[in-house]
Amino acid sequence: MQIMRTRPFSLTRDFDTLFDTAFRGWGETPSGRSWMPRVDAFETDDALTVRYELAGFEAGDLEVTVEDGMLTVKGSRTFETPEEARSHRTEIATGSFSRSLRIGDGFDRDSVDAELTNGVLEVTLRKRPEVLPQPIEIKTV
Repeated sequence: MQIMRTRPFSLTRDFDTLFDTAFRGWGETPSGRSWMPRVDAFETDDALTVRYELAGFEAGDLEVTVEDGMLTVKGSRTFETPEEARSHRTEIATGSFSRSLRIGDGFDRDSVDAELTNGVLEVTLRKRPEVLPQPIEIKTV
């Protein structure tokens, strides 16, 4: 019997690799590597929450906007290395980023909360009352 290893999400990785290769050089940092914060997004009945992984950022380094159905987070970070130091490894991306997600028009722009805790930015957008699920009464005839 032969054991076969499977990679259930390899197609996703293959597409990521394809796009990373095709667009290499766009939005690169001074170190030559492009970067984008990782994101988790989830929706409840009354809100959309998006979490951004942003280790090393302070709230003042970030800008959050909602405009034309897009949620955009921009930021920039740098790390100082002593001039006389010899670098052995540089893996932490520095420089600017801008990440936009299409969220649609069902959210109240005046009820957006953004909170940065332990390197995670959590943006919560409340849904407008008219787009919230409404129970519909079923009549008997």
